[in-house]
Amino acid sequence: MLVMQSFATGWEAMVRADDRSTAVLFAMSKLADLELASQQSRDVMERPSGTFRVGVRPFAWSVDVQSIERGEEEQHLLTLSVTWPRGRSTDEAQFTMLLPAQQKEKKGT
Repeated sequence: MLVMQSFATGWEAMVRADDRSTAVLFAMSKLADLELASQQSRDVMERPSGTFRVGVRPFAWSVDVQSIERGEEEQHLLTLSVTWPRGRSTDEAQFTMLLPAQQKEKKGT
């Protein structure tokens, strides 16, 4: 009986680590896309949320953007949240990135 409990605990830890790794890999890719969109003067909030699946496990993500002043420069603080179900609860991982605000003069040229 103790062996079965140890196996179940180990299995659960492995699944949790795998889910967190999936969230981290997705976040790295999504934040890179958002940074590229910002550099290309595209709207980083073109798609502010979505879902994806890995096997049968559903994941959801959302991006929040806040404008902040740092000295004389305006910047955007992006927060990417990735959530996934775990039993009767939900796990979440948050990732942040700071981007310079787009210059309005550049949009017209």
